[in-house]
Amino acid sequence: MVERGESRIMKSREQLKMDRMMRLLFKMSRSLTVGLINGLFGDMFKLEDELKIRYSNTECVGDDIFLEEDDAVGDSVALSLRLPNGTEFVYEVPTVRYWQLSVEELREKRMHALLPLQVFKVRKSLQRIASSEWPEEKKREQAKTQFVELKKVVQETVETIAKLHAQQILSTRDMDRMLRVLSSISNY
Repeated sequence: MVERGESRIMKSREQLKMDRMMRLLFKMSRSLTVGLINGLFGDMFKLEDELKIRYSNTECVGDDIFLEEDDAVGDSVALSLRLPNGTEFVYEVPTVRYWQLSVEELREKRMHALLPLQVFKVRKSLQRIASSEWPEEKKREQAKTQFVELKKVVQETVETIAKLHAQQILSTRDMDRMLRVLSSISNY
C-alpha cells in the first residue's frame, strides 16, 4: 500500500516537473510565441500585429495531454463554450500530431519552441522495450539502439537551436530555456 502511494507521489512530482518545463516552452519571447501560434493554428500573424497574448490556467489539468504518439489522440480537439448571455458554441481545432513532425518541419513552420520535445519520440520506444516480455538481454540490446537514436535526436536538436541562435532567430534567453527543457526531458 505504501509503495503505491509513493509511486503516485513520484508520478505527481514528475508530472509537475513536466508541467513546469512545458510552461517554459509556451512562455518564450513574443517572436517564438507568435511563430508557434501560427504553426499550430495555421494563422499568419506578424510580430507587429496588435496581439494580446494572455496565459490563464497553465497547470496540468489531466492525463489527456498527449505529447507522445498515442492511438487515443483524435483528429481534433473540441471545447464547448457557454457565454454569459447563455449562448453556447463548440470551438474545434485540428490536432497537431507532434510526433510526426521532424526537427526540419518544426523549423520550417517556425514552431521553434517545440524543438526540445523531439526526445519524446525515443522515450516512447524505450517505454515499449521496458514493458515488453522480452528477455533482459534483448531489452538491453534494444535499449542500447534507442539510446544511440536518442543521442542523434538530442544532437540534431541542439545543433538546430544553436543555428537559430546564430541566425538571431532565437534570443540567448530563449536558447537557454530550450536547452534546459531539452536536458530535463532527456533525463525524464
